[in-house]
Amino acid sequence: MVFMFITAAVLAEICSALPLSGSIYIWAAESAGPQYARLFGFIVAWWSCTAWMTFTASNSQVCACLQCIFWLVN
Repeated sequence: MVFMFITAAVLAEICSALPLSGSIYIWAAESAGPQYARLFGFIVAWWSCTAWMTFTASNSQVCACLQCIFWLVN
């Protein structure tokens, strides 16, 4: 839980420093510099997409397991 607050604080600081549309992709591109901006934006976009898919799949698995446990208990 502590690391979640640290991550939230870092993202809040970045949001206030770079209030742009496109959020993390633009931040990655600007922090990488002009030579690697497109590459970093692309990598961050795919990493974010993969993270969201993994998060959704793990939540679905947890819900399915909890449903089985509740079904077995009752």
